[in-house]
Amino acid sequence: MAFASSLRYHARQVNQESEAVPMKQSCKDALKALLQRRLLEERKQRGLSQVAFARLLMLDVRSYIALEHGDFLCSTPTLLRFLFTCSSNPNALLEEMREIIGGSP
Repeated sequence: MAFASSLRYHARQVNQESEAVPMKQSCKDALKALLQRRLLEERKQRGLSQVAFARLLMLDVRSYIALEHGDFLCSTPTLLRFLFTCSSNPNALLEEMREIIGGSP
């Protein structure tokens, strides 16, 4: 009996984890899309090339272009540099990120 109970418990855990994975991926995808849009908007508003904007963020150009295309999420230091040096409205960006993640105000 204990073995069967243990199997049911582990099966529930696996089901819960597998349900969380798509949600986690959708959250990542939404964050990538948000950052992609905001990076492009800020760069265009400043009239900068991808090379110049990459330098502001202390990134190599290839990495910046991949971010601008939404290929991956940026690192925490890159996000902080963007917020502190490049974003015209960092609070709005953080609020949008909070909404995506589902945090309460």
